[in-house]
Amino acid sequence: ATLCTGWPFAAALFVPLGLRAIYLASTASNATTNGAVIANICRLLIRTLFHATLIQAIVTAIDYYYYQKITFPSWNILKYNAMQGEDTLYGVEPIEYYIKNILLNFNFIAVGAGFSVVPIIYTLIQSKNKQQQYLLKAMLYSIS
Repeated sequence: ATLCTGWPFAAALFVPLGLRAIYLASTASNATTNGAVIANICRLLIRTLFHATLIQAIVTAIDYYYYQKITFPSWNILKYNAMQGEDTLYGVEPIEYYIKNILLNFNFIAVGAGFSVVPIIYTLIQSKNKQQQYLLKAMLYSIS
């Protein structure tokens, strides 16, 4: 919810985490019947909605203090970029621009991440352990 209030497109990064939370809620030790599974998922969604609402209320209060009006910057970003077709400011640079930007902002970390791809793929191919394969795939996915 915090990233959504600042840059709503980052919410897409949390979809896998949310799906994992729903999966864990549905396979919890107390979820032995369909009713218990649904109850666990409902509790999770209610808690999530409560926390998101609480965070949004705090952010709205801070924005009101500074702007002297109720405003929702996340909505403005979505409206401008997705609904009004004004999104030509972003994504129109050549690929070299983005490579330079990554190297400038993440310098040696970006270079290290690039060099780590080959050893991760090699270890992934050699590994017989399913849990290790899962972790290596997750690492590889996070780098790309």
